[in-house]
Amino acid sequence: MAFADNDTLRGEDVFKAFLRSKGMIYTYERRLILHEIIKISKTNSHFSIENIFNNLIVERSRVSKGTLYKTLSLLENCNIVKKNGVSLGRYIYEKIGQHNIGHLVCLRCGEINDINQSTIENLIIQVCLQKKFKRKSHIFEIKGYCCNCLKG
Repeated sequence: MAFADNDTLRGEDVFKAFLRSKGMIYTYERRLILHEIIKISKTNSHFSIENIFNNLIVERSRVSKGTLYKTLSLLENCNIVKKNGVSLGRYIYEKIGQHNIGHLVCLRCGEINDINQSTIENLIIQVCLQKKFKRKSHIFEIKGYCCNCLKG
């Protein structure tokens, strides 16, 4: 294994503690999946199960899709990743801590761009205050067509 960075070590510590609290084991396969998610998240904020699975196949890992689905669910439950809607018929995930308010989702190619606008966050806070609503999470997506798809 290559030298692990701080992000990887923190993710592993959180995941190991979560699994221990549930009487579960931090298996080799779970470790591979977590490391792949952290690696993908450094270059692309969004990923799908297919992205992870295909990358693991390229690396000659023998992780089943069933193990991948179960591990992603565990990672969601311990707040390492979150599901962020659907693009081209598949769920899209991102690592928690990659702050964004919402997404622009292309209906043709599936490209997802983050919206990082503090004004949107302020609007969400204001609406929740006005309605006396305690927000736990939100999904904010604008669906349409990216500039590349509009050209062709």
